[in-house]
Amino acid sequence: KIYEPGSNNNGGKWFYVRERGMYRFNKIKLDRENSLKSFVRTVLQVITPKPTNYWRNNQHPDFQRIGPAVYAIYHLPSKHVIHSDIAIQNLPEYAELEVIFVSK
Repeated sequence: KIYEPGSNNNGGKWFYVRERGMYRFNKIKLDRENSLKSFVRTVLQVITPKPTNYWRNNQHPDFQRIGPAVYAIYHLPSKHVIHSDIAIQNLPEYAELEVIFVSK
């Protein structure tokens, strides 16, 4: 799946992103700014978190959650955590990233 916000955005980077535990990547393009805020906003628009398996995680179904929210982002080959705008700007074009969600 490919996501490109708008047609006149020239400054954004392309990334391959997937949810942890999933096989397929989504190709996304950031907005004009290469920032962490823009990345998280785009990921939440494109990827729907997989449903929580309450029995597997041994959690009660009435457990209150804050989701959907992004818990962590990391560079797949190196396992480095992406935690700032500078980290997003220093990533190469078409980097493979994994996202961990906090779901409802």
